[in-house]
Amino acid sequence: MTYNCIYCGNKIIIEGRYKFCSSRCSQNWSRKNWDKYHPGYFREKQNQRYTNLRKEAVNKLGGKCVVCGLDDIRILQINHINRNGWKDGGKYHGNQAQFYLDIIKNKCLISEYDIRCANHNILYEYEQDGT
Repeated sequence: MTYNCIYCGNKIIIEGRYKFCSSRCSQNWSRKNWDKYHPGYFREKQNQRYTNLRKEAVNKLGGKCVVCGLDDIRILQINHINRNGWKDGGKYHGNQAQFYLDIIKNKCLISEYDIRCANHNILYEYEQDGT
């Protein structure tokens, strides 16, 4: 039977299950359509990487709230001491992973950050506003 290659359209004679005229067409088609047949794979890997970077950065800064000692990673936040978070805003906006990498690799002053649980971080910000 004569068919067309599903990648390039060249005429081929199908023997068995092959639908491509060459291994190159097969590889190109696989690369192009991989996401379609493996939905969420890259998103899942990206989320795992982000979570691991966050854990490593938090551990580098002490791994627990400096006020109450809570060490539940799910509610720990990195606090900018002396309210200097605006300095990092433009540099890391939309790229938290790079922020975590810079902490891990000592590319930023670790003394400018500490770890607080969500409640104590909010209280810290509230107290800094002077209200």
